[in-house]
Formats: sequence, structure tokens, C-alpha cells
Amino acid sequence: MSVKEVYWGTAEEALVDSLIWDYQDNPALGKLYRIPFLAEPDTTFPISPPTGVIKQWVGDQVKLSWKLNPEKDLKGYRVYSGGFEYYHFGSTLDVGHLQTVFIDASVYDSIAVTAYDAGGNTENAQLAGFESPFSFASYFPYAGENNQYCISQAQIQLNNSTAPFSYEQLLWKTSGDGTFNNPTMLHPTYFPGTQDLSVGTVVLSMNVFKESKWLSDSLELSILEDVIVLAGNDTTIFVDDSLNLVQAEESNASNLFWTSSGDGVFVDDTLLHTTYIPGIMDKATGVVELTLMGQNVCGEQTGTLTLTLVPRFTIHGAVWQDSQIAESCAIVAFDQFSSPSRAASMVNTDDAGRFLFDRLVPGEYLLYAVPDTSLKDSFFPGYYVVSPRWQQAYLLKLDADIYDVDILLPPLDYLLPDGNGKISGHFVSNTFSAYQHDVYTRSWFEPDMPEIQLNEGQSNITILLYTSGREKVLDYTLTDANGNFYFNHLPMGSYVVDAEKAGYLTVVSPVITLTPENPVRSNLELLVDQKKISIQAPGDVNPVTRDEWVVFPNPTNSLINILPKKIESGTYHIGVYDVFGRKVMTGDWTVNPDDSNPAYHFSVSTLHPGIYFGVIIGVNSSRDFSFIVR
Repeated sequence: MSVKEVYWGTAEEALVDSLIWDYQDNPALGKLYRIPFLAEPDTTFPISPPTGVIKQWVGDQVKLSWKLNPEKDLKGYRVYSGGFEYYHFGSTLDVGHLQTVFIDASVYDSIAVTAYDAGGNTENAQLAGFESPFSFASYFPYAGENNQYCISQAQIQLNNSTAPFSYEQLLWKTSGDGTFNNPTMLHPTYFPGTQDLSVGTVVLSMNVFKESKWLSDSLELSILEDVIVLAGNDTTIFVDDSLNLVQAEESNASNLFWTSSGDGVFVDDTLLHTTYIPGIMDKATGVVELTLMGQNVCGEQTGTLTLTLVPRFTIHGAVWQDSQIAESCAIVAFDQFSSPSRAASMVNTDDAGRFLFDRLVPGEYLLYAVPDTSLKDSFFPGYYVVSPRWQQAYLLKLDADIYDVDILLPPLDYLLPDGNGKISGHFVSNTFSAYQHDVYTRSWFEPDMPEIQLNEGQSNITILLYTSGREKVLDYTLTDANGNFYFNHLPMGSYVVDAEKAGYLTVVSPVITLTPENPVRSNLELLVDQKKISIQAPGDVNPVTRDEWVVFPNPTNSLINILPKKIESGTYHIGVYDVFGRKVMTGDWTVNPDDSNPAYHFSVSTLHPGIYFGVIIGVNSSRDFSFIVR
């Protein structure tokens, strides 16, 4: 008895045996011999013909495609066409392992595909089983090739679809939210929807009903956005350097191409981030424009940067404490010409107290020397030649190599005895303009330290400790990696805290008094506003604010009157500064307790026309004002 082609619902041997009741379970019964299905085709059997062979009319050619054969010893496929008669074709084409081919033929011709194995080249291979029987291609609709369209196109015309046979019904469908003008047409117009544009792709399928079944073919449309290219910011380099174009950006470009207005060369002009090597003419003219062009099917876009080439100059010098070489100093060069108050570079002194800037562009520089805060000598930071503040510093013009620049550190006015007092504070935010990353994100006195991550404040800003009337400098420190500063071991007394950064005006703190009952003040705040640093003491009474006084007439050409609406009695110091931060006028104002209408008046007749800034410093307050001289 034969029970061929029985399927047991599983291929697991033990489970199948458990379903069979035969001699193994009862010797009185007969024995069942079971041969399981093969896991894969037996290569000793004739090779099977390809399945799913279809033919589509594409342009003036026939597109043939089919499914992969399961045999492991498959060696390739052959396509037969032209003059089919007596089971024979006029032409044969060996296509190897391809499963899609285009041939020059008529879609109405008989076309077939065969598969063959290792013996497929022998005579009468089909009869011997080394080549499969013919698998004839069936008509199939063609939706069109996958394509790209621009986001600016409001409609897409589907002109390449074909269905070269009679059919009963045709219907287009979309995977997105677009619409067809007529989904039953062979060549409809598709209008992409908002979802299509958002996703960036959509699949359109053409479905044809023929002989009681649906035949479906599809195409994918990639919707491209317009090209965007940015060559990068205008840049200045030294004449003997090359430029790595790492700031260049592009979006949606299929092709990129760099060009130069000069005679330099790109390492690879088709890469986004390439390197430009200036030529002889570039160096002679000192300026060249680099243009990045991006293209896709939607068009092209260009971006340009101006590259300026400048000579490289050096500054050689030393830092001194009186007549002695200063040890362990950091020297910062502030560029006051091309980018005002920008820290262009920082170097350290060697063991002999000497320093070298070897990569500076032409310009005008302020040189600022900062002694190592851990040494605690009797000197504090200063500018070339000898100045504690940038407004009075000497501006060094650099148009050639300069030698023997001597920076004299200002001496501290008084060495404080140790005490139990402490004053500390922090930056509320880091909003410095003309900020130089590679200068301020490193330790100035420990070169092997990793780069500082400035998340909370600005590091390496000089903080100065003054007497209450700002007559004497008592100590200094630098803000740390988190924008904090600390003055420890202070004796009891009254102090004012100030900051120093080239190009920035400062509004000093209120007078801070340390007593045995209150020896610690730890909440000072450093605020940066445009080109001004203010040091505030939250919680202190600040009776004078900008909104609580009247400054008139403003503008003026002779006299300024300051009328506060409310002010505590006491002594106030007034300073007036020009737009460069230079102090141009000072004064003192005493407000008596019995003064019902306190006012302060001063003449500005000696001042040049322009904008001026003032600060009023009291025991518990520090506020600013401004006025215009005509």
C-alpha cells in the first residue's frame, strides 16, 4: 500500500514517529517505511525550469525577469527568442546568473528562459536533464522605473507605464497620501501629498485585471529637496599654509565641485571636505574666492568663501618682575585690529622667562602677561609695557618680526596677612563675544591637562581684589574651568572685586565687608552684557538702579544732572568712561541723611562728542548710566 505525499504537519522525526501506529508499536501490525521530503532539490535529478517568468514592454525593448532557482548546482540561465517552431528558437542568449535582462525583441514574440547546471553545455542538454525545459514568459504590466522628482514639482506625469495586452480593468494605487487625476488611466498624473513630501518616498502600483486575476507592478518615487551648499566662513590663513575646508556643508546634492578664482589646487575637487593649496598668484594677490557648487536633478546651487592669505610674523620677548625674570607666566596676544579684543594666541614663558609668538597675522596687539596663580608672588597680571588695565596698555603694531619685547608685571600694592576670610563667586553665563576657543578652553599653566569643557562659565578671566576705595590692588586670581573664582585666607576688612578682560568695561562689586561674625562671602555673580562685565552681590541692598534715577539733559553739550528718586545716605564714587573703556572723569558725591532732594551735577564741556558710560559705586551698590555729548 502506498500513501505518497502525506504531510505530517512537521519535519521533526520523533514527532512524526509518534503519529504512526505500526510494527514498532505492535508486532502484530505491518511495518511502515517513511521517506521524508527533501530539504532541497536532489542535484542528481533534472534541473527545474525557472518560475515567475514575465515579459514587460519598456521603451523599445523587452524586460525579462524571473525567480531564483532552488538548486545548489545552478550554473546559469539562457534566454530564447525569435521564430519558435518545433520546440526550437531562432536565437539563444546565455545571461549567467542574471535574473533581469533587456533584449531587443517584440513583446508579442514567444520568449522563454531555461536554467542549466554543470552539464548544461553538453549536446542535447535539455534531453539529458542538464538544462531545464522552456519556461515561457507571460505578459505583465510595467509601471515604470524608479525615479527622482523635485519637491517643487506639484505634479508627476507617469508616461512610461505599459500594458501591451487586453485587460478588463486598470487601477493605480499609492502608498502615500497623494492623488491621481484618474487612477484608471494607463498614463495618469500623480499629485504628491504632504505625507509623501515629509517621508521623501512613495510607492505607486499599477494593477491590471486580466483573465480573472490581478497583475501588479510598482515603482518608487524619491522626492528630492532643493540643493543647499555652504562653502564656509570667510577665512584668513598664513601664505605658507593650506586650508582644510571642514566648515563646508551640503544637503541633497548628488554631485559636488570646488572651483578657485586663483591658481591654487584642491586635493580632490569633488569632495565636500577637501584641502585647498594656494598657488603662486594666490599668495601674490593675498586673496582668493573658493566656490562650492552642488547639483542634483532639481538644479544647482553655489556657495562662496573668501580666503585671505597673510604673512606670518613673530614676537620675541620676556616677562620681568622689577629687574628679575618672571617665572611661569602665560602671555595672551589680543588682536585689536582684524577682530577687536579677540585672544589670537597664548604662549608660556620658558625657564629663562622668555616667550615666542611664531604664528601671528599682521595687526595691532595688546600683550597680557599672567603669572601662575599658584606661585603667589608680589606681582599681578599686566599689559605691555607695564599696565594693569587694557585701556592704558601700549598697542603693539605688528608688520614685521619683533624682538626684545619686555613686559613688566605691576607690583601688588600690599601683601595681605593670612586670615579666615573668604570671597568667591561665579559666572552666571558664558556670553563673551570674540571668543577664542583654543585659548580659553585650556589650562594656561598645565599644558598636559585635557581641554576644558566650558558648560557653566568662562575660564581664565582675571579677577582683581581691591581695597574698598579701589586705591590698591591686594590680590588676583583666575576663574577656573567652571567659571568660579576664590580668594581665601583673607584678613577681616572691606574689599571690592573687579574683573579684567581686554575690550570689556567692568562694573565693580559693591564694597564687601568681612567681619568675625560674617567672614565668608560666596555668592558674587559675574554677568556679561555686550562688552561689559558686571560683578553683583545678590541679597545686598542696591538702593540705586538705572530705573530709579534721571540723567538729564541727554544728549548734552555742557552739564549732566543725576537725580535719584531714592538713594541711601553715604559716600559714592563716580567714574565716567569713553567707548574704548578709558576713564575720562571721576568724582565723589556725599549724600547727607537730611538731604531731601539729593542730586549730583558735573560739567562735560571738556569731553569730545560721543557716547559715554558712567558707574556710581557705593558701600552697598554699584550701578551704571550712559549719556551722549553733542
